Amino acid sequence: MTCSDFTSRIDEYLDGRLRPEDEEALRDHLAKCPACAEEADAVEDLRRRAARLPRSLDPPQDLWPEIATRIAAERVVWGRFGRRALMAAAAVALIAGSVVTAYLVGRSQAATTVENRQVIETGPSEIVLASFQELGVADYLVTRSGLLGALEVRSDDLSPETLEVLMANLKVIDDAMEKIAEALDKEPDNEFLMKQLAAAYRRQINLLETAVR
Repeated sequence: MTCSDFTSRIDEYLDGRLRPEDEEALRDHLAKCPACAEEADAVEDLRRRAARLPRSLDPPQDLWPEIATRIAAERVVWGRFGRRALMAAAAVALIAGSVVTAYLVGRSQAATTVENRQVIETGPSEIVLASFQELGVADYLVTRSGLLGALEVRSDDLSPETLEVLMANLKVIDDAMEKIAEALDKEPDNEFLMKQLAAAYRRQINLLETAVR
């Protein structure tokens, strides 16, 4: 059992889906390899954190206290892009960011602080786009650009509060993708990180699709 073998089979191991002889070989490897043992502990901790996440998509009340107060005071009518849909999307975005951060901290990898930026103006970095090329979702930028164009067209129909929450959550996902891509640059064969990057991509596209309906 090598480190590469462990990385490719960690999900099966944690799910209890390995054959007894394979599980024994993997356990023997973990006993001899501190780095893989640390990774196994980090991923297992990540799974425990994810299992404790609320099943409902409604976020805790303290996620957006200032925005929620303004919304309640002004009783904004959001039309088809309603408060429940937006806040549900916000919760998913925040969960994505927190789970990725938990994993990277667990791996003891230094997280690079991403420069604050307007998502519509600059978009994802070259390292993120390169990672998407490897994942076979190279159409990401085209899809994202088209949805942002549609959002800009109908931005006058959305309240400032709606746009503020939307842009904040797009940035949460952008930052999460940035961290994952940086980790993938160091570990290009890490299947867990590749899956997380693809999932973050889908979350951002789904959020934009919800906004322009």
